Amino acid sequence: MRRRLRPRDLASRAVSALRARPSLTDCAFLVAAAVLSAVLYVGGLGFHGDDWGYFAELSEPQDRSLPGLVEGLYERDVPLQQRPVQLAYVATTYFVFGLHPLGYHVVGAAMLIVIALLLYGIVRELGQRRVFAVSIALLYVLLPNYTGARLWFGAHTAVLSVVFLVLSAYAALRALRSDRLFLPWLALGAAAVVASGMAYEVTLPVFMVVLALVVLRSSGTSAAGLRSALGSRRVIAVIASDVVALGFVFAFKAYVTQRVGIDEPYLEYLARVARGTVQVNFGAYGVGIPYIVWWIAAHAPSARVFALAGVVGSVAGAYLAWLAPTVRAELRATSARYVIAGLLVFATGYAIFLVPTLVAFESAGRENRVGTAAAIGVAIVYTGVLAGAASLFTRLGGPRVAFGTLAGLLCAAAFVITNTQARFWVGAYEKQREIDSRIASDVEALPHDGVLILDGVCLQRGGAWILTGARDLTGLLRLRHGREEIKAAAISRPVLIDSDGIRIKAFNDVAFFPYDGNLLVYNYRRRATYRLRRQADAEAYFTSRQFRPERDCPTVFAWGLSGG
Repeated sequence: MRRRLRPRDLASRAVSALRARPSLTDCAFLVAAAVLSAVLYVGGLGFHGDDWGYFAELSEPQDRSLPGLVEGLYERDVPLQQRPVQLAYVATTYFVFGLHPLGYHVVGAAMLIVIALLLYGIVRELGQRRVFAVSIALLYVLLPNYTGARLWFGAHTAVLSVVFLVLSAYAALRALRSDRLFLPWLALGAAAVVASGMAYEVTLPVFMVVLALVVLRSSGTSAAGLRSALGSRRVIAVIASDVVALGFVFAFKAYVTQRVGIDEPYLEYLARVARGTVQVNFGAYGVGIPYIVWWIAAHAPSARVFALAGVVGSVAGAYLAWLAPTVRAELRATSARYVIAGLLVFATGYAIFLVPTLVAFESAGRENRVGTAAAIGVAIVYTGVLAGAASLFTRLGGPRVAFGTLAGLLCAAAFVITNTQARFWVGAYEKQREIDSRIASDVEALPHDGVLILDGVCLQRGGAWILTGARDLTGLLRLRHGREEIKAAAISRPVLIDSDGIRIKAFNDVAFFPYDGNLLVYNYRRRATYRLRRQADAEAYFTSRQFRPERDCPTVFAWGLSGG
C-alpha cells in the first residue's frame, strides 16, 4: 500500500524540483508577481464604453449557442468584422460569463501571466542570462504604459494580440532546435501570427523583429553564420511560414479595414505620432515616474497599494540581485545591446501608425492601449538602462546589489502607478452603477422607444471613463431596464441646439435627436427629468444649468503633466 504524502513532503518535493530546474523557480516568481500586480483591483473592475454595446448586440440573437452568438455579433457589429479574433473573444467570454465582470478580468490578468512566461522563454531561447529574462518579463507585467488594455475589457484583445505575438516568437525559436516537433512548432507559430493580427493590428510590424530573431539565433553575428542560416532549410521554412501568414493578414486587413484616413497633413500626423509615443513611454513613464509617484502620494494615496508595492519591489529587487552578474564589463555590453534592441521593438510596436488612422496618445486612459506591443520594447530598454547604471557601481555590494535595488525601485513605482489607475477604473465603474441606479429610481416613465440624455455629471475619473457618451449608455439601459429600442447619450461636449432637434458630440461621432415628447434629459445633480418637445424647451433647459459638464469637467487626465 502506497504511503500518503503529507503536506510537508509535498512542499519538500516542490522545493527540490525548483532547485533542480532554476527556470521553474523563475517562472514561479513571475506568476506570483503577476498575480500580486492584479490582486487588489481585479475584483472591482467592470464594464465601460464599447462593452455595453457588444453586450446589447449579443443579447439580440435568438440562438444562444456560442456559434449563434458569434454569428449574431458578426451581423450586427461591422467594426468587429475587421478583427475576427476579437469578435470570437467577445462572444466567447460573454457566453461563459454573461454580465458578471469578474470572469472577464480574471482572464485578462491570466493573459499577462502567459505573456510573462513566454517572454521569459524567448529571452532564454536567445541564450541570455536568467536575470535579464526575468527583468524583461517582470517589467512588462508591471509597467503602466498600456493600462487601458489591461483594465478595460473592450481592449483586452490588444493584450491577446501580444499573447499570440510572443507565442509565435517562442514557437519559431523552438522550431529551430526541434527535430521531432519541428512541424507542430512551425504550424503553431504561423497560426499565432494570423491570430495576433486578427485580434489587434499593432503587433503586425513587430513580426519583422521576430523574423530577425530567427535569423540571429541561427547565425550569430558573423557573416559566415548569416550565409549559413539563410541557406538552412529549417530557417527558410520558419521565415516562409511566418511571411505567408503575415501576407494573409495584410491582405485581409487591406480588404476589410474602414478606419484608415486622417484630416491633418501627413508630416504633421507623423510628428504627432512620434511626439506622443515618446512623451507617454519615456516622458511620463520614464523621467516622469518619480513625479507621478509623488503626485499619487499627495492626491490619491492608498496604504494597501503602497504597502504591497513595497513588498513586490523588495522581493523583486532581492531576486534580481541574486541572479545579477558581478562583472561590470558584461553589464555594460548588455546595456548597449538591450537599449538598441528595445528601441527597435518599441519603434515597430508603433509602426502600424505609419498608415494614417485616427489615433491618440495619453498616459492614463483607454487610449494608451495602442502601446501594448511597444511596451515590450520599453521593458527591454529599461532592463538595459538598469544594467548600464548598475555597471557604474563598485562599492556597497557592487553592480549586483545596484541592479537589484534599482530594479526593485522601478518595479515598486510601476506597481503604484498601475494600481492607482486601476483604482480610478474601479471608482468609475462604481459611479456608473450609481448613475444607473439613480436613473432607475428617478425616471419613472423611461420610454421604450424614446431618447434619454444624461446631463449634470462628469463622465471621466482619473483617465477612466464612467460613460463615453452614446453606445455604452444605450446598451446599459437596454440590458438593465429592458428598453430594447431606447437611444441614449451623455453630455460631455457643448450641445448644439437646432430648430428641429439637438446634436450631442461624443468623441468623433455626433448624434442627432429630434424634438419629441419622448426626448428626455435626466439631470444627475438635480435628480430631475425634463422633456424637450420643442426648441424653446431645449433653450430653457440648457440656459438654466449651473453645472455644465462640457465646461466644468476635465476631459484629459495626465497626472498634472502637460502633453501626457
